[in-house]
Amino acid sequence: RKIEPKVVSDVFRPDVTMTVAEGIAKREIPSHDLLSATLRFHTNSADDSSYAASPTADSTMDVFVVQGSPYVTTKYTGSTPMVTPLSIYTHFGAVGAGGDINTDGACNEIAMQGITGSQWNIKVTGTQFVLGQPEGLTWLLMASDSITLSLDCASKRLLKATQKFTGVLRLAVLPPGSTVSGSAAKQLMAHSSVYPTGGNVITNYKAGQSTSQPDLAGVQFSYTIDGATSGNSTTELLMLSLPHLTPILENEALNSTNFDGEYKCIKGKMTPVKGNVLSFTEKLTSFEFTNKHRITDTNVLNLLKQTVARDLRLNPPTAEDSYGFGKEICRLANLALIASEVAEEDDDDLLDEVLQMMKKYLKPWLEGTNKDALLYDSAFGGIITTLGLDNKMADFGNGRYNDHHFHYGYLAYACAVVGKFDTSFVEQYGDVIDAIVADVANDDPHSPYFPIARHKSWYDGHSWASGLFPQGNGKSQESSSEAVNCYYGVYLWSIVRGDQYMNYFARLLLATEIRGARTYWQTGPDSDVYPSEFAGNYMVGNLGGLDVNSLTWFGDKVYYVHGIQMIPITAITEELLGSDYVSKEYKNIIAPVYDNVEVSWKGFFVSDLAIIDPSQAWINAQDLLSAYLDVGLSSSQIYYWIATRPGVDPSAIDAAIGTGGTNTDKSCMLNTGCAPLGLLGDCCPTPEGNYLGCCTKASSCDVNPGCAPLNLGGDCCPTAKGVFLGCCT
Repeated sequence: RKIEPKVVSDVFRPDVTMTVAEGIAKREIPSHDLLSATLRFHTNSADDSSYAASPTADSTMDVFVVQGSPYVTTKYTGSTPMVTPLSIYTHFGAVGAGGDINTDGACNEIAMQGITGSQWNIKVTGTQFVLGQPEGLTWLLMASDSITLSLDCASKRLLKATQKFTGVLRLAVLPPGSTVSGSAAKQLMAHSSVYPTGGNVITNYKAGQSTSQPDLAGVQFSYTIDGATSGNSTTELLMLSLPHLTPILENEALNSTNFDGEYKCIKGKMTPVKGNVLSFTEKLTSFEFTNKHRITDTNVLNLLKQTVARDLRLNPPTAEDSYGFGKEICRLANLALIASEVAEEDDDDLLDEVLQMMKKYLKPWLEGTNKDALLYDSAFGGIITTLGLDNKMADFGNGRYNDHHFHYGYLAYACAVVGKFDTSFVEQYGDVIDAIVADVANDDPHSPYFPIARHKSWYDGHSWASGLFPQGNGKSQESSSEAVNCYYGVYLWSIVRGDQYMNYFARLLLATEIRGARTYWQTGPDSDVYPSEFAGNYMVGNLGGLDVNSLTWFGDKVYYVHGIQMIPITAITEELLGSDYVSKEYKNIIAPVYDNVEVSWKGFFVSDLAIIDPSQAWINAQDLLSAYLDVGLSSSQIYYWIATRPGVDPSAIDAAIGTGGTNTDKSCMLNTGCAPLGLLGDCCPTPEGNYLGCCTKASSCDVNPGCAPLNLGGDCCPTAKGVFLGCCT
C-alpha cells in the first residue's frame, strides 16, 4: 500500500498464481450474475473435437470469482494444478488431523522451518497445506479431496500436483496479525469445504405502517453453494463484509476473539461474517419532488417569483452534449418546482412558462432530431449518443458506457418534473423516457434489452461510473452526488408513471448510493475507513477498486473535489449531506478557501453552508448572480434551498434580491439584444445611465414611463409571453 496526502493506492501484485501445468488453450465466462463471475480455462491437453461435441469432457480449470469471498476458489477437471509464487516459497507443509504441520517421509525437517536444497523434490499429501513466502505472506491451501503436491527445491517456486486432479482447491492468505495456529486459520480451514459458485440479490419491500415509519427494503445476498457435504452439512459460508454494510448486516460477525488478524482493502476493514445468505434492511426516503419544508414568509415567496422569472431567461439549455444538456435542463426543472410552490392560487403563468421552455428543449432529444441523438445499442443493450458511437472519447465516453447514470439521471429528473404537471407529455414521450431510465435503472431481471441497474455494484454499496474502458485500478467513480441524483430522478419518474415496483427499486438504489457516498466519499479525521494521512481531506474525489484520491479528472483544486460531490442541489441533497459532516467539512476545508473559489462554484458552497448556517448563507447568496453560476444552478435554487433548511428563521432572512454588484433589471445577460454579444455587467442602462445600442428598450419595464415607477423587472411592453401590462404607455 502506498499512502500519500492526496492518494492511497493498493498496488496489484500477483503474489500467488493458480493455473494448470498443461497450459491454457482458450478461456470463456460460462456464467455471471450480480455478485459473481465464473471464469473457465481450457487446457492445451483438451481435444478440440471432443470439446466441440461435449464440453464437459474437456480438461478445465474454473475460477469462481465471488465478491466477498476470502478465498480464491478453483475447480479442476482432469487437469494438473499449479500454485506459483511471485518470489519463492520459504515454507511448505501439510496440516495434520490434529492441526499440526507435517510433511511426508524424509522431508519432515523443512516443515515450517525453511526449505533447503537437500531434496530435489518435496512431495506432500493431504487436504490442507500451509505455504510461506519471504515477503511475510502465509497462505492456506485447502483441497476437496486428498492431493499430492510436489515442490521443486531448486527453484522453490514450482509447486504442482503429481497427477491430474478433479476437485476443488481453495487458497486464502492469512490476514496480518494472525498466526497459523490462531483462530483465523482455524475458521478459514473449517469453512473451506463449502464454497459459493454464484450469487443473487433478492429484494422485498414493506410499506411503513404510519407517516412516522419509513418504507423498508429487505435485501439478501443469496449465494449458490457447492461442496462435497454441502447438502447435509451445517457448515456455512465464510464471507467478508465491507464497512458500509457491517453495521446493518443481520448475520453473525466474527470478532478479534474468534478471528485473529484483520483483512483490509481500499475501502477499509473487511469483517468476517457467516452465512449462506447475507441479509440487511434499508430505510427508504419519503421525500418526493420537494422536501417537507414549506416557505410561508410572504417576502421570500415574492422574492422567488422575481428570481425565477429572471433566471428563466438565462442560460437556455442549448448544450449539444448529453451531460451538458442534462445539467442545463435540470436547472429549469428546479425553476419549475419553485414556480409551482410560490404560485398564487389559480396563477400558474410562471410555471407554464418554465414548462413550455422545458418541453421545447427536451423535444429534440426525445424525438432524436438533435445533433447528438440517442441510439439503442443492441451489442451491449443500452442507450448511447450518436457522437459517442463515432468517437469513444466523446460525451465523456458515453458510447463506451461511461457515466450513463450521470447523464441520464439529469434527463430522468427533468422529465419527471414536466410529467408531474403535464400528463400529455407523459403520454407522448413516456415510452422513450422509460427506455432512458431502463438504461441505468432497469428493474426487470428478464429484460432482453437492458441489464439490471447497469452501474450499481451491490456488494460495493455504490455505483461505478466506468464503462468498457480498461483501468489498472479497476472500476472507479468520481461524482457520488450525481449518482445519487440519477436514482432520485428515476424514483421521481416512477411516481409520474405510477409504477410501484420501480418506485421501491429506485428508492433502494438511492438509499444504497447515499449510504455508500457517506461511507466512502465523505470522510474526515474521525473516519476508520481511510488512513489518517488521507482522511483529513474530508472528501474523496475519485474512488477506484484499488485506489482512492482527493483529486478530480478536471483539476486538483480542493473545492473542485468537494463541489463535484454536491452537484446538483435538489431536495435529496438534504439526505446526502448531513449537518454533522458539513459542520466539520465547511469549517476545515471550504471556509479557508471560499474567497478564492471561482464564481461558478460558489453557489454550491453557499448551499453547503446553508445546511449549518442558513442566515449567513443568505447573506453570501446576495453576492451571487445567476449568469455567472454553474449552468446547473441558479440564484432561485440557492435562495429556495436556503429558505427551506430545517430550523431556518424567516425573520433573519433579508428578502432582497442578490445582485452580485449588478442590477439584474439592467443586466446585459437579461437583455435579448445584448446577451448574444457576451457582454457582462449592466447594459440597459450602464452605470453611467447610457443605453447601449443592443438594448431592446421598447419592451423593458424600466424604460416605460408608466411601469418604471412600479419597480417591475424584465420586460413589460410586452412581456416575454407577448402580453402588454396595464402600466404600458
